[in-house]
Amino acid sequence: GYDNNKLANTMDSNYYSKLLNDSSRPLYNSATQEKTAPGSTYKPLSAIAGLSEGVITTSSIINCSGIYKKVTPNPKCWAYPSAHGSLNVSQAIQHSCNIFFYDTGRRVGIDAIVESAKMLGLGVDNGFELWTNPGTISSPEAAEAAGENWYYGDVLQSSIGQRFNKYTPLQLAVYCMNIANRGTQNRVTILKSIKDYSMSDTLYEHETEVLQESTVDPSLFDPIFEGMVAASRTGTAATYFGSYPVDVASKTGTPETADLPNSTFICFAPADDPQIAISVVIEQGWHGYTGAPVARDILWPAEC
Repeated sequence: GYDNNKLANTMDSNYYSKLLNDSSRPLYNSATQEKTAPGSTYKPLSAIAGLSEGVITTSSIINCSGIYKKVTPNPKCWAYPSAHGSLNVSQAIQHSCNIFFYDTGRRVGIDAIVESAKMLGLGVDNGFELWTNPGTISSPEAAEAAGENWYYGDVLQSSIGQRFNKYTPLQLAVYCMNIANRGTQNRVTILKSIKDYSMSDTLYEHETEVLQESTVDPSLFDPIFEGMVAASRTGTAATYFGSYPVDVASKTGTPETADLPNSTFICFAPADDPQIAISVVIEQGWHGYTGAPVARDILWPAEC
């Protein structure tokens, strides 16, 4: 942290320089600028791409044997050497099955995934008043910009939130909000209201502003909601939300890094009438579920 009073004090001109050179980067707004791979929090997006393009339906079943053998080399599910068996889309979200989304991504293709990402607020301007890093949607164009080649198998890694996917915590919260809104994007703001100096008159009061209506049938989000609630009750976040007093829709992520994996977690609540969306990113947090107790501590005052 840092002392705002010292920043405002022109007599202490060395303080700003000291903060700039601080290795902990206290002036760096990680929430709006630091990009990280979303990991498995991306899987609901890939599900929407598959559902909207008709390559999967709510009754489609994909079998997870622990290894995906339709491409070479064969990528594995995170559960390997165990396997999830036969899953529909809601169950695949609940258990975060890689194989289901490898197959969905391969069949739907990267263009549909990119369009779903934009629809859900990733890699696009969300109207926020402060400068934010726009993020990167994994695609052949992103590979070219990074000076790398795009390979056939890259769509598989992209569909589970890896490869070139990079987003800020703010963007992940916006993405979660847009899932809760069934694809409708609202402008994101840090302002609730502005008062005059006497605090007696309100000069500005925020009102919801829709940037983009849903571009897909809102009912396609039903299995997404079902899977995310199941992830909270009996799936990847059940330790922290299994007995929570309201239904929380959540998704964990464990994006790989050169060192320990990061932890990403998104949720919204109540699932049947969403009022709050949260993203948690913990650098080298090891597993996505480590973000769940952080989100629960944020939710508890709001819900109880």
